[in-house]
Amino acid sequence: MGDALDDHLLYFAYGPDMNPEQISSRCDEPKVFMVAHLPEYALKFFGYADRWDGGLESVVESPGDKVYGVLYKVNYSDADYLDACQGARLDGTGPYFQFPVEVIGEDGKTYSVFTYKKSTLGQTTLPSSGYVDYIVAGAVACGLPQDYIEALKATENKHTTESLPRKTDISKVLVGGHACNCG
Repeated sequence: MGDALDDHLLYFAYGPDMNPEQISSRCDEPKVFMVAHLPEYALKFFGYADRWDGGLESVVESPGDKVYGVLYKVNYSDADYLDACQGARLDGTGPYFQFPVEVIGEDGKTYSVFTYKKSTLGQTTLPSSGYVDYIVAGAVACGLPQDYIEALKATENKHTTESLPRKTDISKVLVGGHACNCG
């Protein structure tokens, strides 16, 4: 599941989990470790999520590209809860799965970490403008490189005027004894 640091794991967040609002709703003790990038991958959007009115993010292999994100130190309980929120199931049937990767930290070192990748990709789809804005807000809050933030802002999207994320009944679902704030 990734390098263990003082009884914590390193989680590479590249999408909405970069946003402090979302990660703090999913983890009791998320600690920013550092900015990092995943070489030879690109950020793409697939499927449709009513909550965000558009496609959801995944990393896909793409020679010469890189995806920036933030490394969080999370405890094992938080990692389990992140799995539940992502729908990552041990049998691999969920919409996302935990994906081991090696990222390069801003310190130049390579770290073995975990991230999430969509289980089924299919055709790329447009994310909503609200979803892109939410990801950009997280990228800004985490201090990602400005040129990468500008590239995120330029992501082709479908314009939305309503407030996102939409409220769903998922928040009432109990996962492991916790009310899920999944998104």
